[in-house]
Amino acid sequence: YCFALIIAMFALAFLISRPLFFKMAAKPFEYRKVTRDFKRKNKKTNSFLSAVKAQALLILRTSDDLFALMGCAVAMPILILLLNRIFAAMSTKALGDYMTACFNMLIILLVALASNTKIASIYSREGAAAYLNKTRPNEYRTNLIAKLVPNAVVITISIITSVSIFAGFSTLNVVGRIFFSLTAIVTYLMHLLWCAETDVMNPQTSHYATTGDHPNNPNETKSTITMFIVSFAVFLVGLFLSVEDVRISWIKVGLVCIALFAYRIWSYLSKIKYFYKEK
Repeated sequence: YCFALIIAMFALAFLISRPLFFKMAAKPFEYRKVTRDFKRKNKKTNSFLSAVKAQALLILRTSDDLFALMGCAVAMPILILLLNRIFAAMSTKALGDYMTACFNMLIILLVALASNTKIASIYSREGAAAYLNKTRPNEYRTNLIAKLVPNAVVITISIITSVSIFAGFSTLNVVGRIFFSLTAIVTYLMHLLWCAETDVMNPQTSHYATTGDHPNNPNETKSTITMFIVSFAVFLVGLFLSVEDVRISWIKVGLVCIALFAYRIWSYLSKIKYFYKEK
């Protein structure tokens, strides 16, 4: 019975497939189309937003960059929550409260600044296509700054979320919390611009153009080293000023960081103007 069934199915398939094939081959249905009078206006998008969107799509399509960025963004609030739950279970004195705030700042900065390792090679990784930053019709600053925006937005949101979690456990007043948050955000952005500037000053384009990767990129190594230096510097200064006067400690640290950030903006814009602007 099985053998007869196989022969019957084979014959049936043969008898059906042949006429179906010839019918499909003789009928040019792929050339038939219905013409529709459908018009859509071209949407003009700001050149800066277009460049930001292009960089965001590039990150989404590059698994290494996406996992590195989202790993830092997600890990930061989780670490802050766990850290403060541990501290909340302890009975601390005034010095312990000061150190708790400073340790929160240290963890936030270490995670946030770790995400800037990729920024230290963001222009060089374009390889042979790096010259497009000069040849595109829009302004050179638009192309260069737009590449930094997706990382800056994601990590800034993560920092705000982490500080909000810390605020639920902290004894700092409202002004102190605001400047605590500003200190973390401005320090992160300052380090981000420094990493981007390092890549401008010491490009590794040739390595990425030939091999597509650079496992020993000196700019990324510098970024990692400065991550620890900057994080512990803010931690120690914040702790010293908190012991001296906790009410205005983070206001002082925040104002100093804002001043340094203003200088870093000027330095970054000056360097890219020198290297990218066509005379």
